[in-house]
Amino acid sequence: MDRHRPQAKAARSCDRLADGFSSQNLHLTLLVAVLTRRRPHMLVALMHSLAKLQLPDNCSVSYLVVENDTEQRVLDAVQAVAPLFPAPPLYVHEDEPGIPFGRNRAVREAIARDCDLLLFVDDDEEVAEDWLVHMVAAYRTTGAVLLGGPLRAQAPKSKLSLAQRKMFENIQAFTKPRKTEPIGTVKTATAAKFAL
Repeated sequence: MDRHRPQAKAARSCDRLADGFSSQNLHLTLLVAVLTRRRPHMLVALMHSLAKLQLPDNCSVSYLVVENDTEQRVLDAVQAVAPLFPAPPLYVHEDEPGIPFGRNRAVREAIARDCDLLLFVDDDEEVAEDWLVHMVAAYRTTGAVLLGGPLRAQAPKSKLSLAQRKMFENIQAFTKPRKTEPIGTVKTATAAKFAL
């Protein structure tokens, strides 16, 4: 195996964009990667939301769960939600602890599958049905190599104590939509949790 292949694939993608290549009509192969560690219930909720995603035109989408733990704990949960997807989500185990190791594993998996784009989402989140459509549209219209999306706090279904309610209100205030500057303005600041 050519050990320089990952760098070559990344360089080709960046070169196409740098040369003014238009990705509007290009078929894209997407990999949505989820890093998880010991949160099977949250992972299942996220996978349910991923299964309901509207798919962007001219894209092939696959899903990857990277379990970043010393032992396999969520494989059964991933297999349980597999029937919700046209093709079962991929599962890999990364036993070196830490987010950088989990993300690097996702990058290696995306490169091995010759994916054009890699999107990350955390296991404690759920995505809106149009999330992927908006992410791909932003990529296709801007040519950006790194994109982020807003994070919105969702109230728990159970009744909150006064202290919990105040904590949630603070979280909600932090994640509320913010007015942003036009694309390219250096002062733009938004809370972002998703990456492309």
